[in-house]
Amino acid sequence: MGARKKRRTRFEYLGNHYYWYVDDWRVRICSKNKRFAIAYFISDPFGEESHLEVRGREFPGIDPSEPRPVRLCVPKFVTDEWKKSMGAFVNALIRWSLRENHRLKRYELTTSSELS
Repeated sequence: MGARKKRRTRFEYLGNHYYWYVDDWRVRICSKNKRFAIAYFISDPFGEESHLEVRGREFPGIDPSEPRPVRLCVPKFVTDEWKKSMGAFVNALIRWSLRENHRLKRYELTTSSELS
């Protein structure tokens, strides 16, 4: 089953089609076949900092067999695009995500016991 298209913004990158939309506190991006699926958490209602969750099986630098979601830090040069526009941010995020030679830094969630 393909990705939902209603109320989604569609764009093409390197010959593949992607869809993105914003909900309450996430920017979600997925490929038409859903193998590439990420969610950028703008602000988390539980107090977590902004981060990226990789949910799909296709993401350069992450083994497809690794349990999902995989949480990553997003480089500053990508998040700085947010100041220009949402479209510029999504463009920078997808370009960084699909680069084969990007550096991945894992995002460590704080547990509720650490918050107490």
